[in-house]
Amino acid sequence: QAISGLQARGDGIMSQEQQRVDISTVPTEQLGAFKGQIEQEVQGLSQASGTLKLAASRFQSSAKALYALKDKGTSDGNILVPLTDSLYAPGQLVDPNLTLVDIGTGFYVEKSTPDAINYCERKLDVIVSKLVEADKELGVKRNALVAIEKTLLARKSQADRTSD
Repeated sequence: QAISGLQARGDGIMSQEQQRVDISTVPTEQLGAFKGQIEQEVQGLSQASGTLKLAASRFQSSAKALYALKDKGTSDGNILVPLTDSLYAPGQLVDPNLTLVDIGTGFYVEKSTPDAINYCERKLDVIVSKLVEADKELGVKRNALVAIEKTLLARKSQADRTSD
């Protein structure tokens, strides 16, 4: 049985360099080491997937809030500002047509509400595409891990039978 090994880059995205390995020809010790490496990659990809899902959720929430602001606005400018998922503070909206957008690393840009919505949706599209890629890679790694575990188990069973 052959599996594909993909190399991780520093940014957490997988490159498509595939290296096919016939696991039936790999020595058991190396197969065990390979299993450990793939387990670490699965764990890293799972964490990356979780982080991407959280980021996607936040951008969806932001876009939803901006749509509500654009569609309804506020008659008196009073709003509740979310500090956490369950804690809100009262606030005063000066201009419902302008928003401050956090573009990362502590930088904020003033944008019109439609432009802010567009920004959130574009970021969400990028995150979703990376999430799909990470989940696809996670499936490949999990399949490889299952194949290695089956091979190791078969070798252990064979060794147990020959030692009896």
